Amino acid sequence: MMKLTDYKVKEIRCSSGIYKLGKPTEIYDEGSFYRIDSTHIIDKFRIVSTKLDGNQLTVHMNNEDIILIVD
Repeated sequence: MMKLTDYKVKEIRCSSGIYKLGKPTEIYDEGSFYRIDSTHIIDKFRIVSTKLDGNQLTVHMNNEDIILIVD
């Protein structure tokens, strides 16, 4: 699995909507979860796999997919 903290996120796409961030933001490793822009949390234990395709990082989780547009 790739390390998510190597990227800066510009946009988050998930089942609840699309969130465009004001500036590219780092992903912070907080132990049992990743935090993006102090409000978006990704639980590490729910991550099944990740896939990078160009600037689109897809995080496959056990209940949904989250797409991160990254730098």
